[in-house]
Amino acid sequence: MNTMCVSPSTRTIFAIVTLALLVTGLSSHVSAQATDNEEIVVTFEVQRLLRTDLFVQYNGETIFLPIVETFGMLDLNARFDYTNRAVHGFFIERNREYVIDVRAGKARTPQGSFTLSGDAVILTQYDCYLRVDLYEQLFGLNLEWDFSQLRVYMKLDKDLPAWQRLQRKLAQQKLRRETVALQDVRRLPLNRHNLAGGTLDWTVSSNPLEDDYFYDLTAGGMILGGDLTIAASGTAGRRFESERFNPKWHYYFEDFNWITQAEVGDVITSGPLARSLDGGRVTNRPQVQRTYFQTLRLNGYLGEGWEVELYVDNRLTDFMYTDQNGEYNFNVDIVYGSSLITLKMYGPNGEIRTEEQYVTIPYNLIPRNAIEYTLAAGQATRGRETGWFTQASGYYGVLENLTAGVAADLPVAEADSSQFTAAVDLTYQPLGNLTINSAFAPDYKASVAMNYSQLSVLSLNAEATRYFENPIRNITNREYSLSFSASAPLRIKGRYFGLRYNVLHEARPSTQTTSMSYGLSAGLPYVNLNYLGRTKFTSNETRTSSNTTSQLIASPTFTRWIRPQARIDYDHGLGQITRYSVFLSKRFFRSAQATVSYEHNQLAGADQISVSLDLYTDFLGLTSRVSRTENETRWNQLQRGSIQYDHATNDIRFERRNQVGYGAAVVRPYLDRNYNGQYDSSDEYLPGLRARIQGVGGRPQGKDRVYYYDRLRAYDEYLVQIDEYSLDNPLLKPTHENFKVTVSPNMVTEIKVPVVMAGEVSGSVTRTTELGESGVGGVRIQLFNVSKETVTEVTSFNDGEFYHLGLLPGEYRAYIDPDQLKRFGYRSVPASIEFDVAPVEGGAVVDGLTFMLVPAEPDE
Repeated sequence: MNTMCVSPSTRTIFAIVTLALLVTGLSSHVSAQATDNEEIVVTFEVQRLLRTDLFVQYNGETIFLPIVETFGMLDLNARFDYTNRAVHGFFIERNREYVIDVRAGKARTPQGSFTLSGDAVILTQYDCYLRVDLYEQLFGLNLEWDFSQLRVYMKLDKDLPAWQRLQRKLAQQKLRRETVALQDVRRLPLNRHNLAGGTLDWTVSSNPLEDDYFYDLTAGGMILGGDLTIAASGTAGRRFESERFNPKWHYYFEDFNWITQAEVGDVITSGPLARSLDGGRVTNRPQVQRTYFQTLRLNGYLGEGWEVELYVDNRLTDFMYTDQNGEYNFNVDIVYGSSLITLKMYGPNGEIRTEEQYVTIPYNLIPRNAIEYTLAAGQATRGRETGWFTQASGYYGVLENLTAGVAADLPVAEADSSQFTAAVDLTYQPLGNLTINSAFAPDYKASVAMNYSQLSVLSLNAEATRYFENPIRNITNREYSLSFSASAPLRIKGRYFGLRYNVLHEARPSTQTTSMSYGLSAGLPYVNLNYLGRTKFTSNETRTSSNTTSQLIASPTFTRWIRPQARIDYDHGLGQITRYSVFLSKRFFRSAQATVSYEHNQLAGADQISVSLDLYTDFLGLTSRVSRTENETRWNQLQRGSIQYDHATNDIRFERRNQVGYGAAVVRPYLDRNYNGQYDSSDEYLPGLRARIQGVGGRPQGKDRVYYYDRLRAYDEYLVQIDEYSLDNPLLKPTHENFKVTVSPNMVTEIKVPVVMAGEVSGSVTRTTELGESGVGGVRIQLFNVSKETVTEVTSFNDGEFYHLGLLPGEYRAYIDPDQLKRFGYRSVPASIEFDVAPVEGGAVVDGLTFMLVPAEPDE
């Protein structure tokens, strides 16, 4: 027998060759031979997202893109397992897993299951290359390959994690800029005026056919540091009644905690025993309704590398990245009313989590340990009582969710049957969306009320009141009352529906009544429907009766040039339609509306035709209505407006809306030639500077386009954000980006904004290489304003040069971003450069700021 002898070295070579043949045979099942392909560089571009170079495999006909690297640029989860010849991960969402099994020639993705052909993929030691056209079939990614430009182009998909991350980054950068800008705030003090302002709100209603004219006038101004309001009304041609003349002077104490307001004149007290008095009142209640209630801390554990964003009412307010501790912490200022707090969390492997909570703070809760009081005295001006009274009320924040109050009402002289009355009041919030309020006043009433509210979902209100015999305050002799109301907005298949229900039950010694109203509003295709029903039950010792009526309003939406509406009233007790009407409305020039209507009253057998005109201008609101029945013609008119004296410009302003009790502001920029922050006779006003006040829109007026802001809350502090780019000259720059101003009522508050000629700075960043000295691009140079402690950042161009226009006069120190130097292992020579920007005509020019980058020493 012949025996073949194989040496160890030969045996080793044989094993290697056999293994290579097996691997080659395995790979040939799903991939082209590596020796048949060429690695080339192409441009990979995603619309509005990225543009970069990418190494791909080219087989002479088409290209293959590396899955892991391509998905990494799109922030898609992908892991390459070379041992098992597979790529796996999840696509956008964690429950959308995929696997590409090269060894088995199979792929399972959210798009379905697929068999891979022999030329589908190319496998290397570092990545798995997938043929460009298969990205759409397997993942829905449409990659367009252009051989002539060596470019792979992909249209933007806004669901891509990379796009979402870019949007988060831009939002975070915007928040950073806003936060930095808010550090530059100049606070303007409240100006006290002995005599200033002047505003008159006027309303005139008339019936010209019957020669009847009614007027209502309210005047306001600033006197002795406070605001004065005088209201008067009457009928033309008749004797003026002194009861319709109501003056009130109010003073705001800005920096006192124990007294914030004082009033003399027609005052209204607060609390469960509130009444109107002709006298005086002092209180420490906030002049402006509280907004801040308390600070809520949000924290949790996620692990290292998470990005967490905090939203309040869908507005980004803060963000952070978890470190090795894996924890996040936020402090959230909770305000009165309802707030939606949202945490959005993004993990390092594509995880996405969202947590939401609604926080509701009722306005009758005050912060813990806070004390509010009100003292008043005067003569009663409304109701059956005409005597003199003193009244006191106080509230105390017992807990964060519990406020207790007490009130007392004492007649100074026995008048009528008035007597001393006291009351207690409690507000309790056991749950975030549930508030309970109770009040008890001996010899008057005891009540308990509940409110449950879930924003945009459900609102419930219920109240029960027991009345005691009191000839002054309980003049209708009620024994008890029960009420309940509910409302819920619904969205069904993209359509909005609103449900509402109210019921009130009242009991008197001989009569009980129950009144209900219920409604449904629906936004349907081509028409909006609104249904309102009413039912009333009345019972006494002898009989019980009920009455139910319905009203249906239909408003078609398929016409743009005219707005029709139809109404039908139906009496269920009579079993017939009692009234129907049709309205046709047309808008003109966005400031006028004409309406023609026809109405038929079935019970009276009468028809009525009406024509009305509503006109809204900047200075006047006019409503005129003419109606005609068979025997009568009526003509009613209502005109209203407001007149205000602007002491800043010595001009008269006209406004359609009421202005008394509100403040107005005007932004007046001026060129501060000597940079002293004060308007001097040599300075000149500049036109066209815009500003932003949250919640208020400004309007330019006059030839100089001076911006006015109307109907501001009196004595409230507003943040005025200056738009420096609204000035025509780029060399002009406001000395401050923000101003805080407290607005006085009944007048125009002038906000003078100093503007100066800004300077420019230029320089270069270089380094020494084997080829000599060259510029370095992408270097961040920080320009620190020593006096204002603000930083302006400039980035060098590709040639190392940098330039910035818009530096305010002052002392500066320039240096390269330390974090960037540390990251790349450099130091700058010199470490910093100090320079001055002088306030000169035309703006100062500073140049020649040169930094040299040299390798840092190991110990630096």
